Amino acid sequence: MKLLYHEKQEAGLCGVHCLNTLLQGQYFGPEDLAEIGRSFDENERRLMLEMGETKDFLKFMAEDSGNVADDGFFSVQVLGQALNQAFGLSLVPIKSEAAGSASENPTEENAFICNLQEHWFTIRKVDGQWYNFNSLQDAPSPLSEFYLRVFLDTLLLEGYEIFVVRGELPRIDQSLGNSRNWKIVGETGSASREREFDEDLHFAIQASMRDSNQPDAMENSSSDEDSELAAAIAASLGPEPAAPEIIEIEDSSDPEEDDELQTALLLSQQIAEQSRSDFMSNLPESDVTKLLIELPQTKSRVEGKFYKLDNLQRVLDFVKSSKNLPTANYEFVTTYPSQVITDMNATLESLGLHPNAKLFLRSRD
Repeated sequence: MKLLYHEKQEAGLCGVHCLNTLLQGQYFGPEDLAEIGRSFDENERRLMLEMGETKDFLKFMAEDSGNVADDGFFSVQVLGQALNQAFGLSLVPIKSEAAGSASENPTEENAFICNLQEHWFTIRKVDGQWYNFNSLQDAPSPLSEFYLRVFLDTLLLEGYEIFVVRGELPRIDQSLGNSRNWKIVGETGSASREREFDEDLHFAIQASMRDSNQPDAMENSSSDEDSELAAAIAASLGPEPAAPEIIEIEDSSDPEEDDELQTALLLSQQIAEQSRSDFMSNLPESDVTKLLIELPQTKSRVEGKFYKLDNLQRVLDFVKSSKNLPTANYEFVTTYPSQVITDMNATLESLGLHPNAKLFLRSRD
């Protein structure tokens, strides 16, 4: 059991919560970050003015700040500057060259901060144990080293930006911050039990991510066992535009290993679903697409809410899971004007389905 600092979401101050949970104490308030944001705005205005009062300058002056919003959202530049000024820390995009092997070996890092749209949260290690400090949760949740990899891969698939926190984090001081923000949190299960199959599962995650745009890659694997594990993890991470078919996995010859794998898949799926739920609940209404899908073959309908930049494959997977549809090739048909849509990689907005639309789903077999 550990005592960890955790701030619950208030207004749009997730950037403040993100930094304070990263540093484990009440180090920053909204005004501290707003001051940095205003400084960035002033520097940007000065640079634009030096180039003359062009159309771009006038447009820039008419726009709201890109560094601090009225609802309390702060840009990555503001968060990075605050960490650098106060503690000499830096934020490095996980997919950049400067991040090195952080994407493949996240457990070797100390912390990450994650962003999607206007929500920030921290994932960091405390005394060798990883925790998710999402301010939408009531308390930090522990992550094993394996589940950390699953979680980060899932966030990337969901469109999150992830930054590696580089530098020495301050020593945790439990006198900092309101006492109600210090939470007693447990740890994950047996580390030795996890290590028995962690290496193979990590390979599976990397394989599924590497081959997400190569549907036949798993069939060409030199190891049937690795192929099955990769397929399982890929399926658990949710819809992949390039591989819409669900791959069935044969029963394992080792019941104990199969139980471990199923437990891992279930948890990773729960993480993905929670991540999606948090994401959708924080989307502004203007970014939400509402769809009504009719299924003539079953004489039923499904209603769902999606992000406007979701692709059609996500909608198809949602309908499949809602109605337990058989494996088949499907296509969508719009109502008016009637048009057949077969490009499952196209976004809802690009197809003209945002903010709401009615579709028919039918089998092409």
